[in-house]
Amino acid sequence: MNRPDPLSEAGSPVPDPNAKAASTSISMRRVAAAVAGILNLLRGNPIALVFAILVILQLSVATVSINALSAVRAYVTAESLYSKGQKDALLKLQTYLQSRNDDDYQQFLADIVVPLGDHRARLAMQQESPDIDAARQGFLSAKNHPADVGSMIWLFRWGQHIPFMARAISIWTDADTGIDELGGLVTRARTQIIAGRLYSPEELAMRARIPTLNQRLTQLESEFSNQLGQAARTLQAVLIALNGAVALVLITVGGRYMFRATRNQRQNEADIRELVDAVGDAILACDEAHQVVLFNRAAERMFGCDAGQAKGQPIARFLRGPLRQALVPSVRKHTAGGVHRLYAVGFDGARIILEASVSHITTGASVLTIIACRDVTERDAAQERERIKLSNHNLELARKARTDALTGLPNRAALELSLERSLAPTTASGGLMPFAVLFLDLDGFKAVNDSLGHMAGDELLQHVARRLKKAVRAEDEVFRVSGDEFVVVAQADEGPGVGEVLAKRILSAVHEVYQLEDDALARVTVSVGVANFPADGLDARTLLLAADAAMYRAKHGGKNSYFVGAGP
Repeated sequence: MNRPDPLSEAGSPVPDPNAKAASTSISMRRVAAAVAGILNLLRGNPIALVFAILVILQLSVATVSINALSAVRAYVTAESLYSKGQKDALLKLQTYLQSRNDDDYQQFLADIVVPLGDHRARLAMQQESPDIDAARQGFLSAKNHPADVGSMIWLFRWGQHIPFMARAISIWTDADTGIDELGGLVTRARTQIIAGRLYSPEELAMRARIPTLNQRLTQLESEFSNQLGQAARTLQAVLIALNGAVALVLITVGGRYMFRATRNQRQNEADIRELVDAVGDAILACDEAHQVVLFNRAAERMFGCDAGQAKGQPIARFLRGPLRQALVPSVRKHTAGGVHRLYAVGFDGARIILEASVSHITTGASVLTIIACRDVTERDAAQERERIKLSNHNLELARKARTDALTGLPNRAALELSLERSLAPTTASGGLMPFAVLFLDLDGFKAVNDSLGHMAGDELLQHVARRLKKAVRAEDEVFRVSGDEFVVVAQADEGPGVGEVLAKRILSAVHEVYQLEDDALARVTVSVGVANFPADGLDARTLLLAADAAMYRAKHGGKNSYFVGAGP
C-alpha cells in the first residue's frame, strides 16, 4: 500500500549509526560451536554428557525466556510511544486547522513519525522474504531503544503465528489502517488549505472524522496493550514451568553423576598414583602446612629419598629458592601458579638447578600444592655458553662493521660514533671539552696507482696508516674515511695548538720514502686541514666541513702543508 506523500516524508527512516541490534544468527552459531566442543570432550562419559546437555538446555531455556519477556516488554513500551505519537499528532493537526500555520503542520509530521515507523517495520517483516534492515530502521524511527529492536524483530518473526502474537499483530494492522485513512484525509485537506480554500469539503470531512479516528485508535491501542499483558503472563507461567522441569531433571542427573564419581574415587586415586609415578619429571605435593604428601619415583631418584621417608617432611628440605611465592595459592580453586626457578641439593651433594611448574588443587576443604620439577642444570649451562658465543660473535660483527678492511683503521661509521662521544659531554653538562679534527688527503697517491698499479696503492695505504698511528698520541684516534682520505680526532687537553702540533708530525711521518714489494719505491705527501671545537663548529658535520675546507686551502697553497680553520 502506498503511503500519502506528506506522511511518507514524515515517516522516512532516521539512520542511527550507534544502534546495533543483537544478532540472533551469530549467537546461535556460537552456541552450536560450544555444544559441539562439549560433546566431543564428554563423548566417553554418558552421564556427564547428559548432564552437560541438560545444563545447556537449561541455559537455552533461560535465555529464550529472558529474550521473550524482554521482547514483550519492548512491544508494550512501543505501544505507549505509538499511542502518544498518534494523540500528539492529532492534537497538532487540530491546531493546524485553526491556525493554518505551517509550523503546526510540521509538528504534526514530527509526531506521526512514531506510528509510521512501526507501520513500516510490520510491513517489512510480513513480506514473503522479510527485510530485516528495513524493519530495524522502522523501529528505530519509531523511537524504540536500539537495544530492544533485535528482540522485537526476533519475537515478531518467530511468534507471529502463535495465537497471542497473531491477535496483537491483527490489532496493530487495524490501527495502521486508521493511520492510513488519516493520511489520505490530511493529504486532501492540506491541498485545499495551501490553495487558500477555507472550510473546503475535504477539510470539513477531516474535521468530522478526526474524533471518530481518535476514539477507534485509542480503543485498538488499549486492546493491543491488554493482549500483550495477557501474553506476558501466560508466557511467564509456561517458561517458569519449563525451567522448573529442566532444573528437576538436572538435579536428578547431577545426583546420579555425583554418586558414581564418589564410588569410583578410590579407583581414580590409584590410577592417578600410577600415572604420577610414570611421569619422568619429579613431582612433589604438599598440604597447606607445606608438608610432603606425594613423592613420585622420579623424585625419589632425584633427591635420593624414599617416598615413605619423604612424606610428612617439610617441602623446604628438598627444594630451595623463592618457595613462599610458589607455595601460596592465589585463589581457593584449580589455578596455575606459573613456572619458578628453584634449586636442590642432590643425594651426592651436587647443586641442582630446577625449573618447577606449580599448581594448586582444592580437594575437599584443603588445598594441595603440586610441584613438577625438571633438572635444567645442563640445559642452562649450554644456553649460557651459547649466549656468550653469540655475544662475542655480535661484538666481532660490530667491530668489523666499524673497521676499514684494508688498513685495519676505524672507518667512517666509527668516526661518527667517536664525534658523538666527544660532543656528548658538552650537551649533558654544558661545559666545553675542546678537541681537534684533522682532515688528511694524500698528495700524489693517484700517480702511484697509475704507475705501480692498484695493489701497490693498497700496500702504500697500509704503510701510511701505520705511520699515522705512530705519529699521533695514544689517546688520539685515526680513521680512514675513503680512498686516500684520513681523519684524526685529537683531544685538546694541552691547549688549542694540539692540532697544529699533530699536523706537523703527520707531515713529517708521511713524507718519508716508502719501500713496497718488488723493491718498488714510492713517495707521497699529505695536505692537512685542522678544525677546532668549539671555535670552528659546534656539531660533527660543521667540524668535518671546516676541516675539509682547511685541507683544500692547504692543498691549493702548494700541498705537503696544513691549514687551521676554514678561514674566510
